[in-house]
Amino acid sequence: MKEHDLIDFLVLAAEQGASDLHLTAGAPPMMRVAGVIQPLTEEPLSAEDTRRLVIDALKEGQRAKLENDWQLDFALQVDDLGRFRGNACYVSGAIEANFRQIPAEVGDLKSLGHSPVVDRWCDESAGLMLVTGASGEGKSTTLASMGQTIARRRSVNIVSIEDPIEFVHSQGRSLVNQREVGSDVHRLRFSAQERVETGCGRHSCGRVAGRWTRSKLRLRRRKRGTS
Repeated sequence: MKEHDLIDFLVLAAEQGASDLHLTAGAPPMMRVAGVIQPLTEEPLSAEDTRRLVIDALKEGQRAKLENDWQLDFALQVDDLGRFRGNACYVSGAIEANFRQIPAEVGDLKSLGHSPVVDRWCDESAGLMLVTGASGEGKSTTLASMGQTIARRRSVNIVSIEDPIEFVHSQGRSLVNQREVGSDVHRLRFSAQERVETGCGRHSCGRVAGRWTRSKLRLRRRKRGTS
């Protein structure tokens, strides 16, 4: 097939109003429009094509992580187009990847459909809040909207640990420091331990996926007498 780079496909998909771009060996580049997957171009991608498209878009450290872990979550900033969340993994020995465009602006909590109680949580001075749900249900968007609400309303130091950074926040009344796993910190575990040392007033973690993190949460629940 004619050699394209990843940016070419992202631009073509965006021009068609697609929310997602899918790259799989043996199939043409596919896009998701209004929830329906359809071909973006006619020519199928080879395993060499998908590998080149993905690897060329990654930083050196991201390439190493993909090769070692066989999967990678990352974000990609494209000039004059926007920001994309990417996931790459191995399927039958070949690299495949999916990309979803991240909205340029985060809606407020009300526009996202949350009740006023969620807005009031942004005024809490202490506590642990867990935002859970299935993939694609709006966890990252909700966290970003809550962070935006706090930054606009209060004067605190907000530190987020994200894998990857999706929504990029501007500075408001608060000081916002977004740290990305793999670029700014090695692992979520050490970032959480540094929370007090940073003088952090609000701390947000993009996901709770590690065995260490889950075991710590279970231990704390047992100490409090909860299940």
